[in-house]
Amino acid sequence: MSGVKRRERPARTAAVRNVARLRRRLTVMFAAGSALGLLALALFASHIDGRLWRSDLDTALSQQLKSDDWITDQGTLSLDDMADDDADPACPPVFLLNGTFLPDGTVRNLTVTYQADTKRCLDPSLADLDAVAAAAMVAADDRNSGSASREGRDRRGRPIRLLAKPVWGPTHPVGAFVIAGSESPGIAAHRRLDFMLVSGCALTTVLSAFAGHYLARRATRPVVVAIEQQEAFLADAAHDLRNPLAALRMLSETALLDPGHDPELLRRTVLLSRRMGDVVDGLLTRSRLVAGVAEIPRTPLRLDQLVQDVVDAAIMADTADTGDTAESPEPRIQARTAEIVVPGDPGLLRRAVANLIDNALTHGHAPGVPADVLVEVDGVAAGRSARARISVDDAGPGLPAGDAERLFERFRSGADSSGLGLSIALWVARAHGGDLSVGASARGGTRFVLTIPAAG
Repeated sequence: MSGVKRRERPARTAAVRNVARLRRRLTVMFAAGSALGLLALALFASHIDGRLWRSDLDTALSQQLKSDDWITDQGTLSLDDMADDDADPACPPVFLLNGTFLPDGTVRNLTVTYQADTKRCLDPSLADLDAVAAAAMVAADDRNSGSASREGRDRRGRPIRLLAKPVWGPTHPVGAFVIAGSESPGIAAHRRLDFMLVSGCALTTVLSAFAGHYLARRATRPVVVAIEQQEAFLADAAHDLRNPLAALRMLSETALLDPGHDPELLRRTVLLSRRMGDVVDGLLTRSRLVAGVAEIPRTPLRLDQLVQDVVDAAIMADTADTGDTAESPEPRIQARTAEIVVPGDPGLLRRAVANLIDNALTHGHAPGVPADVLVEVDGVAAGRSARARISVDDAGPGLPAGDAERLFERFRSGADSSGLGLSIALWVARAHGGDLSVGASARGGTRFVLTIPAAG
């Protein structure tokens, strides 16, 4: 049909765009909240791991530093006892520092009286040795307590940890043993854990963003559906009320110009008012059905009579619009009906048939040529059940190739229509358990076939 034009679906409305922005904000908030929570947990885990591996290193160094076995009665280091304990006097390196413990609790004049072969192992600085030894001597309360640890770097820049235990004289500490251990293995393991935590947090944040988007989409979907239903209702109302309102305006203007035709004009005005009331009732019913708050009433009705009434109304409306009656050589709309009963809603079925006929009258003819429409009602067998069939044929130029699939899309029709009539007819057919199809007509134009189950 030449009147059919391809138009893209309109852009989303402001309300739908606002919902989309809300969905994105919810996604960002969910992902940000997840990221902050995961970051806090990762920092806590990294802090605990750092304390644990340093504590483990202190424990290992303390076990190797058996000062009670290595110190002699004269306060010197016993290498023979270290050999008996299978300890390596060079690695980890062990140092003995002697100093003066003052009455005010401070330590002075610390000197290294023994040190391991630092060329074979770690080589801590003298300042770090003095500091940790003094801390151990000050912290000692009795012969069974007191130790200190300290982090630093040896003379080659390698990270080390120093552990000191006091050496007691008759009444107070006279020195301290210091052992040095490498922190490189612990730092490497800690960095691997940090990398795993960061990678896990990043991956989990991405997954939480997808999950948040999915949940936000699920949460806002009812709102979008409600908005789309409201917009569909308004569009359907504009589509179905446009022609009756135009006819009503024309009749009113004619009555003002020619008061002598008041009775006839008033009769037509009453008919149009009833039609508009039926349209409004149908729109409200359809909106309730789409929203799921009502069900389609299944009452038996004579489909042939319903279609004939719609055809008669279309002929009357067409006559009122064009002003030609007996001058026409043949009817522009013909009906061939066979008696058949179907269960359904008469208002919705009437609107679907009217939309098909209106589409044929509007688009099913060449410019300047009156439309010639044939409406048929019959029954067809479909397996073990029977189906009622309504076909609307026109003698127009036919349907362009490739338009059949897109013809029932909302907002896709000619320039004189909002493109909702055929989509509404398809919805009515499917709501009654049927379908609506389109194809070529034997009359040269387009053929629409609406089928619904017949009464058993």
